[in-house]
Amino acid sequence: MNEVVIKNEANCPIDNFYSIQKIVELFVKSYLSRNTKIAYAKDIEQFFKFCKSSEYAIEHPRDFQSYHLAAYRDFIINSSKLEANSVLRKLVAVRAFLRWCCNEGIIDRNPFINVQLPRANQNSTTQDFTDAEVKKILSLPASWIPSGSLHYLTLTLLFYLGLRKSEAVGIKMKDIYEQGVHKVLRIHGKGSKIRLLPLPPVILSALENYVKISGKAFTPDDYLLQPLRNNRTKTTAKPIHVSTVDWIVGYYKNRAGIKKKVSPHSCRATVVGHLLEHKIPIRDVANMLGHASIQTTSLYDKRKDDLDRSAVYKVQF
Repeated sequence: MNEVVIKNEANCPIDNFYSIQKIVELFVKSYLSRNTKIAYAKDIEQFFKFCKSSEYAIEHPRDFQSYHLAAYRDFIINSSKLEANSVLRKLVAVRAFLRWCCNEGIIDRNPFINVQLPRANQNSTTQDFTDAEVKKILSLPASWIPSGSLHYLTLTLLFYLGLRKSEAVGIKMKDIYEQGVHKVLRIHGKGSKIRLLPLPPVILSALENYVKISGKAFTPDDYLLQPLRNNRTKTTAKPIHVSTVDWIVGYYKNRAGIKKKVSPHSCRATVVGHLLEHKIPIRDVANMLGHASIQTTSLYDKRKDDLDRSAVYKVQF
């Protein structure tokens, strides 16, 4: 694993113990997930860039004051085009860093305590598909040819299991195995969390067809979703890129005549709405999707706002 190192944008001198750069490196290393390490390092780097551009004299975390953080908060809110949750995430990264510094005894107080954070958006902006749209999309791939079999398998993984695109491209053949009477898929989720999902017949059929049509001799360590060709390096024994998943979803939604803005994450939101609509307990849905909180799962339920299903029509006296 490559080391995640933040650039020392503030050119801070080394004090009696550590430079800011070293302190940030130690903070980032406290997290398990590589994605979290990269995201937090980037967010904290942006905060230091802001301090430098604003000519704040920051040589050590103890120099941070509440007004530095409040100014950064207002700067992000007013100057960026980010959604509310993205703005909040950047601020939470800085707050986590200062809390860690306080817990490690690097600073004796956390100046972020007195800074109010913006509210998170309580509704996901991700649009979902209707059941009819999902059926239309799944009817389109030409599963009798290599590209079509790859596309169909990718779509079934998204629509039937609610996988994140990063989870789908990270599947290896050894992640598919039998456990008791079930054929299961081991998913490596966010934060290095592992969850097991049973594979329904529709996915098993798509998987069998894909392996047969692709003509590839898969080994246990091979990635499941592999490119069919590689014009640059000629190597196809690697996972498809996450952007390919974006392209697959976009291509078939256009062929299906769907005009709204959707993404692979829309497939995940669709699974949530579909299952909750069919009275599956929200805790079971959260476990399936790898959500730590049912509140997160609820954010993806776009069908709860469907007026045709409003509880108003159930009121009878």
